[in-house]
Amino acid sequence: MKYSFSLEKLILRRIPWALRQSQRTAWIKAMHAYLFKLNDEFKQFVLDTKYKLKIDGRKIYLEHYLNDLYDDVQRRIYIETNQLPDQLFLFKKQEIPALYLSRLWINTTTYTVGNVVNYRGVNYQATSSNSNRRPDNYPSIWEVIGNSYYLTKADFDESNDFTIVFPSTILIDMEFERKVRGLINPYVVTGKKFNIINV
Repeated sequence: MKYSFSLEKLILRRIPWALRQSQRTAWIKAMHAYLFKLNDEFKQFVLDTKYKLKIDGRKIYLEHYLNDLYDDVQRRIYIETNQLPDQLFLFKKQEIPALYLSRLWINTTTYTVGNVVNYRGVNYQATSSNSNRRPDNYPSIWEVIGNSYYLTKADFDESNDFTIVFPSTILIDMEFERKVRGLINPYVVTGKKFNIINV
């Protein structure tokens, strides 16, 4: 289907040469202005749809898509794949496991000295109060104290398969997060969970 033509030129070409006075062509353009606008909108819709069909669930395409939308110049948006522990170990009461069982680190929680969290299968203990300081990025705030495994099903349910990281210059509020989730969800494999953060 050929859609990328100029409707205006097509209509004006149908007017005989003898009748192509400026007032007459201006009147014809005015009468067909809505059709011209509709044709331009349809062409843009086709281009947008073709672009969206190039996107799939692969990390590189999702990053490209989000950077095109929100950070077209500096392209600082990226996706982290969260590495979750492969196994959940259970112990009898009389056993003394050499592993800590702890809750997952959550970027919105404020932690105090001594709090223990699980991040990517490693157990961290807070050495100072903090909030939104990812344990593996802040060794001065979080001390590694061994492997870590989920404590409850709720902890597992709170985990995410991947994280979309936006630069701090892009404000993430509830409305923005809802919009990004709406854009990304069609491309995410069913059952995969993700969160959106600033760094």
